[in-house]
Amino acid sequence: CSVVFGPGNRAAFQQVNRTGVAGDVYSFGMYSASQNAPIGGNYRIELSFFNNLNKPMGKSSLYFNPLTHGFEFASGSAGPTGNYNKIIFKFIYNNTSGRAWFDDAFLYFLGNIP
Repeated sequence: CSVVFGPGNRAAFQQVNRTGVAGDVYSFGMYSASQNAPIGGNYRIELSFFNNLNKPMGKSSLYFNPLTHGFEFASGSAGPTGNYNKIIFKFIYNNTSGRAWFDDAFLYFLGNIP
């Protein structure tokens, strides 16, 4: 997916309906570029796991550098702390000025590490 955000509190998300257990490991990430993004804002991607009661079962964030003018790649791994039935992949740009492009998000299941 691709999304562009301007100034303000902006967020978009993708929901993946998938069941799993503690010990599951995912690789996630994406490319992003900013233009005139101020230092000190909130410019990141976030992966969260939720159970069937919508209770959070773990979260991991990756931050982008607002001073990068070309596309920057961020990736990492994350896993839940308990059983889950949905994953939310969120793109966040909370800044008073500038804009950010988010592109080529990915989420891969790597397996279960007991």
